[in-house]
Amino acid sequence: MGSDSMKSCFCLITSALLLCAAELYAQEPPPSQAKWIWYPEVGLKDQLRFFRREFQLPEKPVGGTLNFSGDDVYTIWVNGRRIHRSVNFKCPPFEAEKYLKAGTNVIAAEVLNVISGAGFLMRAEVKLPGKTEPVVWVTDRDWKCSKESPDGWNRAGFDDSGWKSPAVIRGVTEQHTWRKMIDLRRFLSRREYRDYRNYIAESQDQVKKLRAETLDRLSKEPAAPQTKVVRRNGFPWFESGTWSFPVFLYNSVMLNTGSGPEGHLPRFRRFHDAGFRLFVTSVSLEKLWKENGEPDFASVETGFLNLLSAAPEARLLVMIDLTPPEWYVKKYPEELIRYGSGAVPVFSGDHLRVPMKRPSMASERWMADSGKVVAELVKKLEKSPAGKRIIAYQPAYGLYWEWHYFGMPKEMPDTGKAMTLAFRDYLKRKYGTDEQLRLAWKRENVSLNTAEVPVAERLQRPLAALRDPLAERRVLDYLDCHAEVVNRCQSFFNLTVKRAAAWRVPVGNYSGYFFGMAYPAEGWQTRTPEMFRSDAVDFQAAPYSYGFRGSGACGLPRNIFESYALNGKFSILESDARTHLSGDPNDGHSSSLAESVGQLTRDFCNAVTRGSGLWYYDFNGGWYDRPEYLSLFSRLMKIVQSCPDTARRSEVAYVCDFDSVPYHTNSVNPNEFTYRLISFTAQELFHSGAPFDTILWQDLNSADYKVYVFGNSFHPTKEKLAYLEQLRKKGKVLIFLYAAGALADMGADGARVGDFTGIKAKMHLCKAEQAVTVSNAEHPYTKGLNGRKFSSGLHEGPVFTVDDPEAEVLGEIELNGRKYPAFAVKDSGTARMVYCSIPFMSRDLFRNIFRASGVHIYSGNRDDVLFAGKGLVGIHTGKGGERILRLPYPAAKITRLLPERKEFPAGSAIRFTASPASTVLFEIHEK
Repeated sequence: MGSDSMKSCFCLITSALLLCAAELYAQEPPPSQAKWIWYPEVGLKDQLRFFRREFQLPEKPVGGTLNFSGDDVYTIWVNGRRIHRSVNFKCPPFEAEKYLKAGTNVIAAEVLNVISGAGFLMRAEVKLPGKTEPVVWVTDRDWKCSKESPDGWNRAGFDDSGWKSPAVIRGVTEQHTWRKMIDLRRFLSRREYRDYRNYIAESQDQVKKLRAETLDRLSKEPAAPQTKVVRRNGFPWFESGTWSFPVFLYNSVMLNTGSGPEGHLPRFRRFHDAGFRLFVTSVSLEKLWKENGEPDFASVETGFLNLLSAAPEARLLVMIDLTPPEWYVKKYPEELIRYGSGAVPVFSGDHLRVPMKRPSMASERWMADSGKVVAELVKKLEKSPAGKRIIAYQPAYGLYWEWHYFGMPKEMPDTGKAMTLAFRDYLKRKYGTDEQLRLAWKRENVSLNTAEVPVAERLQRPLAALRDPLAERRVLDYLDCHAEVVNRCQSFFNLTVKRAAAWRVPVGNYSGYFFGMAYPAEGWQTRTPEMFRSDAVDFQAAPYSYGFRGSGACGLPRNIFESYALNGKFSILESDARTHLSGDPNDGHSSSLAESVGQLTRDFCNAVTRGSGLWYYDFNGGWYDRPEYLSLFSRLMKIVQSCPDTARRSEVAYVCDFDSVPYHTNSVNPNEFTYRLISFTAQELFHSGAPFDTILWQDLNSADYKVYVFGNSFHPTKEKLAYLEQLRKKGKVLIFLYAAGALADMGADGARVGDFTGIKAKMHLCKAEQAVTVSNAEHPYTKGLNGRKFSSGLHEGPVFTVDDPEAEVLGEIELNGRKYPAFAVKDSGTARMVYCSIPFMSRDLFRNIFRASGVHIYSGNRDDVLFAGKGLVGIHTGKGGERILRLPYPAAKITRLLPERKEFPAGSAIRFTASPASTVLFEIHEK
């Protein structure tokens, strides 16, 4: 058979498989008569709602049962009599003949939704004398519900005409967490239960058949080619042989790839049909690593084949959960984290709320043992037919699998054996001799072989918000060692995967977070710049910041986007925006479809206009598994696939300094100072009307800007001083905040601010409101802002003030009833230095500085979030209204891409109307 004939035959087989899969995964479970109901609103938290319905019986029943369930706390009344109160889903059945009577009966329920999803469910089968078929009552739309409970609401004869009809949330058999929390037989008729079981059995048989066909099809495909990531007009694309797709994924790591009743294969199919071709799925060492015997690779391959039978054209990014099984943790207790707080760890629980019983990232034994299992797993995957569809791997460990150290909110440090040995090794490499260590720590009795991890010292605050490099050398040494340990562990597993996969595919991690971080230093990866220059990592992924998610907020990404392209890497922004269907009241929850779309498209713009990949992640909540959202994702994918020019055109750089983080991040959670210093300043930049890039200190020579913002550069080094000198020689505008350069290795000193910034300053060892009031509105930087007060929202210390007679003072800080210079500018040749002595700068000051520095201002609206690159420009707005975007050049063609496609007149300004809580994006083509 010729190659064309073989190709034609293969296409026919694939088409037939696609059709068969589409038919199978389009099938829904058989419906149930009983429905989960709720008041017509989204289930959020602390909602107390009341439900009632009257039923008629011709005679007193002689048997039958009343079955109830609810989420979360519910009290049941029958004919005005309280019969039970339950928490969550477990509620015993009740004998109908004990509670029901001839005539009118009323069943009522008071249901408290504590948080998230809310629902109430009932099914009653009532036996009457001489009747073979029972009378069936169920929860459905015919019930009544209210937020109030007037007298008599739970008794017959109450006038409920003013009550609302409930919303039907879902049927009993529909896939949801609730389905596995109840005994289905109590809420389904015998026929419904039989149909449901037959549906499950038939579905499993069909999946088994499709899995075999998928295995056969993949076996005939050629060997998996090298997968690489290339940038097309600035946006990253996966390329694998002749196949390519933009880095736009659905993160499905929490979805079940099994064929049983709790499997999510139909959901995979729906996302596949919406156009997704990249899925994140996971493998758990905890599940496949057996104490005696081979790792359970067969179940992993079965799950992948199930997924690929549901999504036949999919490629997979495989997250490898490195959590070891419980037997390993019990076998090697000396390899575990020992929490400095003395907390007793548990193996299972919420990572953020309880200390986890896990191996230390410093444990060489655990790394070696786990590494062998990981290597074997990856080698088998690479040789398997399903492995041909793997395009990347992502080793994951730490709190929420994001490489934050377990226990970092309040249980640190790790004082276990493995970390203690790693700390001593670090000290030997750094100091070499006991004498040098004693000199650095100012302790006479310490030695390299007996040094211990500092515990209580970490919580002391001799310099308030900052750490004194001289007085707190021991703590800073430990924090740097801790960061080294995290990097080494992450690199070890990444390189293990790369070698096992013969360097065929990219490997990366959740990592590199800089913004939105209120964690202690142990929760950061402060040696991230090393990873940017390492062969061990190709990409880093991060969710956007939790405090900036609401409508009108900037959706602050956590990664340093522009440095990835400068270092040959790529980033992935995780959008897990809670939609109006999520039932989650936190993290920027939206109350309507319009708000949800506005937030999801804002996240899209944050990624696509800055050259970052993107994945959408709704955990196991199914928030996005609705036609309106799947349709939206299809549109967004088509925008990326059209290859708009996403290259950056920023004239402003926000310079990110991981090296300084331990010096201003105390060991408390949340660390409000660091959070506001770094993230609130970035938020203001989003609202300044000009686009900005985020880059590492180490990349200052790789890009050129007009204005540089140094938000947290408190720890000066020779390299940093050399970079600054180069920028001054180039005539740049340099903006510094708070303790810039003050925390040198020889100790904290306000005088060093002048060495670093060019503007002399003093440090006051006291606390004050960290706020600046404009005192000179004649300068272009403060024009129109006379008397305006800009506050960081912090009452903190130390306090810095300007002490430079050659600087022009523009603002003041109040300290002990007196006003001191706190905001100043100074020229040095063609360069200009700007120093603001508080840990914050407002959008209004930024806009004025940018405009005076020749930076193009696209938007004059201080409430809007701006996105702008070479070929894309847009806004996200909370309030909406008439808007003008002014382009830095005349455009030959202007096309609005979001919220819907429309052509606009060519020119250098775009006039449009934005709806409240919306995102608007335009594609522009230069003349």
